[in-house]
Amino acid sequence: MPQVRAQLWMLSEFDSAQQVYRSATNEVTWPGGEVLHFAPAITLEAPASPNPLYAVRARVTAWSFVSSHGVSATAPDSMDQIGCRLRTQPAPSDAAGLDGCTYRYLETPTATDMHMQAHAFWSVGNPLEMCRDIYVYDLGQLRTTDLVIQARVLTELVDAITGQVVSERAEIVTLPFAVTLAVPRSAR
Repeated sequence: MPQVRAQLWMLSEFDSAQQVYRSATNEVTWPGGEVLHFAPAITLEAPASPNPLYAVRARVTAWSFVSSHGVSATAPDSMDQIGCRLRTQPAPSDAAGLDGCTYRYLETPTATDMHMQAHAFWSVGNPLEMCRDIYVYDLGQLRTTDLVIQARVLTELVDAITGQVVSERAEIVTLPFAVTLAVPRSAR
């Protein structure tokens, strides 16, 4: 199993530059009452092959949004929206074994790509209305909450001469994130 380092790709509608940012760690701060467009940014460090005739390579085949605030992504959210939202879905074989709502994994998503990844909104109280593709969570008060993601990591043993895959193994990795909600930005 390769070593896994998890961060988040993040996009805000209030960013005039419409840039996709990468978190420094698995702990992020986000303005309460603002939609977070997110996807995992996963760095894999494959182990060295003990045999020089073979190479080990690893990649993420798909990811899933499992839960936030203790609520499953497939359960009703605070706006009573049930189930997975509109998204870019992976091939079923790429997502095998993942819990929650599955997404196609993108190494370096663009701002346009992020609109078909996951979206969450944490607030104090429910908004009057919200787009149906956004997961909404009423926290009662601004505080730190969680975001749980899974990734399916495929590790392959490859013949160094022919490039043929000799064997492969898929593993599901659970990636918890802490989201600290800050006072909302002013809408100047």
